[in-house]
Amino acid sequence: MVCKTVQSDHIDRQNNRREAYYVLQTVAHTRPPGTRGLLSPDVPAPHLPSLNPDEQAALDLAVTGVSASGRHPLDAHRARLRDLGCEALAGLKPGTSGWAAGVIVVGQRPPTAKGFAFYVLEDATGRAQAIISPDLWEAHRALLRDARVLIVRGQVTRQGRAVTVRVEGLAELPLRQERAKCADGESRGGEV
Repeated sequence: MVCKTVQSDHIDRQNNRREAYYVLQTVAHTRPPGTRGLLSPDVPAPHLPSLNPDEQAALDLAVTGVSASGRHPLDAHRARLRDLGCEALAGLKPGTSGWAAGVIVVGQRPPTAKGFAFYVLEDATGRAQAIISPDLWEAHRALLRDARVLIVRGQVTRQGRAVTVRVEGLAELPLRQERAKCADGESRGGEV
């Protein structure tokens, strides 16, 4: 509980989140159980820089599931995605073939779909359904199982507000993975 509070956005409003987390870890690991003082480490915390906006958003999303700053997980990668030729999901034009990227909201491969897989991608401008053929699924099974963000290329269709991409090629947008071990022994992961 204390670990989640320290990692959450609430601490940034009052103190440096990195310093608070350092103090928590120092207290948790420097004294034997039963003799720990609440936030009174023997060694003062070194000067630690505040988290940048992308780090804050990633940690908020990992801990609470939402970002108080309103930043999207892909915001830190917009320039790189533009360089790769990716369009915003809301900007995909029907009847064209294009590249797009999005955070995987949900993915499924129902047994009644004859091997097709369906992923919903989201990029802060909108959502799109990515339809993945059985051949593409077999060729990229591990990537599709483990990825958090996909870059897809394919034919775009639109029915009303629903955007669909019939995927012809795909790749993962690698995000640096950071893991933090909390005092309670739980592992917390965040994408940065």
